[in-house]
Amino acid sequence: MGTDAPHIFLNYRREDTGGDAQLLYERLAEHFGADHVFLDVENNEPGMLWLDAIKDAAGKGVFLALIGPRWLRQLKERERRASSDDILVYEIEHALRPGSPVRVIPVLIGDAVPPMVSHLPRSLWPLAKIQVARIREDRRRGDTEDLIARIRAIAAEPDPEPEPKRQPEPEPTPDVPAKTTGRFKRTLPPFAPAPDEAHLATVMQYMAEGTVVPVLGPGTDLAGELAKHFKLDTLDLPEIAQYVSTTRGEPDLYMTLKRILSAANEPGPVHKFLASVPQRLEALGEPQRHQLIVTTNFDTALEEAFDRAQEPYDLAIYMVNEGRPRFVHFPYDGEPTVIEQPNKYSGLPIGEMREIQRTLIVKIHGAVDGKVGEYSWAENYVVTEDHYIQYLSHDTVANLIPVQILDTLRGSHCLLLGYRMHDWHLRVFLERVWRGRIKAESWAIQPDPGLLDKKFWVGSNVELLNASMDEYVALLDQQLASWQTAEA
Repeated sequence: MGTDAPHIFLNYRREDTGGDAQLLYERLAEHFGADHVFLDVENNEPGMLWLDAIKDAAGKGVFLALIGPRWLRQLKERERRASSDDILVYEIEHALRPGSPVRVIPVLIGDAVPPMVSHLPRSLWPLAKIQVARIREDRRRGDTEDLIARIRAIAAEPDPEPEPKRQPEPEPTPDVPAKTTGRFKRTLPPFAPAPDEAHLATVMQYMAEGTVVPVLGPGTDLAGELAKHFKLDTLDLPEIAQYVSTTRGEPDLYMTLKRILSAANEPGPVHKFLASVPQRLEALGEPQRHQLIVTTNFDTALEEAFDRAQEPYDLAIYMVNEGRPRFVHFPYDGEPTVIEQPNKYSGLPIGEMREIQRTLIVKIHGAVDGKVGEYSWAENYVVTEDHYIQYLSHDTVANLIPVQILDTLRGSHCLLLGYRMHDWHLRVFLERVWRGRIKAESWAIQPDPGLLDKKFWVGSNVELLNASMDEYVALLDQQLASWQTAEA
């Protein structure tokens, strides 16, 4: 096919599809040329040099993940042993990452069946969503020809048009409503300023250094949904949940929570922005920086945003119904671990200098019913007034929150999104973690704050700014886009 031939890499396990890989290599080499097809036993290239070679070569790249009848069982066995790196998984992960120079095609060999998301480690979930090719024993020649045609079609696709450069938009100024005093109406100055250019540049620079911890407040209007369902007037979530739990019983409360939260997994602007940050900073040539993100939300919108961005992350979830409340760590590429000794556990992706080695999402008030691997949980919420009174009150904070998270929180700049002074359960958390006063420069973002909000945040050593969560991340997004424009 000449110089426009695609560069093809075969990923396989010798004990599963070794012979099939050799046969496929020979046929592809005949068609595309041996210099364009990579098979480890033929090319003898170590490690990931194939990926560097494809990046540097002209033309398209195609990554064929050969999946035989024993592929999934061998994957699970290696996960359980965890004695050495699984090169097959490592290669597939890199091929699936955004910005990868290759197009991935899962190729089912023989009577193998397509892998399901629920059977794969999180890093390989995108593999289950790609249209498979097949090479069946009784149709090997025809199936191979179909695969070659699909590869040729990929090679013939036009290169995508480069995205136009984004120009920063003028900074919006949130409207300040008229406030009244006595009999006379007059306009009062806002109790907090809007975010300005200097603030946005500071926060974005700290994020590029990996020293900002976003702390996300309520996203889903859970209080409003519960109040509507149970026909209550108050919009205070712990009060509503306490009333329902006391008068109707916990089963009614938990069943309603599950129904509301199961539908609330669509990522919003805040989730999408946070999921985009690591890859956008990396594209700018910045050192790899990841995030510790703390959230009081129960839904899975944040995780969904990171999954869609194919950005790896670990989870740490506070489990209420574990006999003794404690956190459980769900690694990106390993088995769940119950953190029995929080003040000694060191398995989270946080280095000795508080560097976040992979995004870590910490759900401090529990999570909607779920399952990761063989570990499942249900009715796991800190939501009623009784729950909040018990939360962090029967033990020292060092014996509950893993020490790596606690040290990072206390040594980082916090960006508190969506909290108000009347969220008294936040005040409990602030008091127990920071003794009520955050030491590093930090910020609270909320729309139209009042005088009490201002006094509360000033007392917590936190700068208060006037903007909604969505408005604020739109401004941060523009700040980062201006960096990208300048770099281009």
